Amino acid sequence: MEAAPRKGRHGVVLESVSGMGMRDEARGELIPELLRETRKNGGLTRPMMERVAERLGLPREVVEEAATFYPAFTAPRARWHVRVCKSLSCHLEEGRAVYTALQKALRGAAGGAAALERVNCLGLCGRGPAMTINGRAYTALTPAKAVTIALGRVKSKAGRL
Repeated sequence: MEAAPRKGRHGVVLESVSGMGMRDEARGELIPELLRETRKNGGLTRPMMERVAERLGLPREVVEEAATFYPAFTAPRARWHVRVCKSLSCHLEEGRAVYTALQKALRGAAGGAAALERVNCLGLCGRGPAMTINGRAYTALTPAKAVTIALGRVKSKAGRL
């Protein structure tokens, strides 16, 4: 008796990818291609993902699944890109409250210069809640501490970390 096929987040049957006439090389080229697009454009948009899928001969859903899973592939960035971890360990340590406080504080204060995003994991599970601002990590956050750090960065004249 055959095992049921495993499905990805968008319902794409993962084991049948090679059976759909796609080259294994195309699947192997997906992550490097997404990284090239991200570096070149500062992030990925849906039309960019569609072009990658067409170029590699992969279904759009396969490309979108990879691009939306990894935080490195995001929509084009604002000047300040704030990522807040939403993993279980950060969630249990007030991660949701940190995100909500940042959402309120950055809404008007940043003038569109900051993009706030919740991501699956920042790899800082033992020191959560955690966030990154343009790649620099901040841990053991409270809502007030996160807002102070973020507003300090966003309003800094130097514009650098």
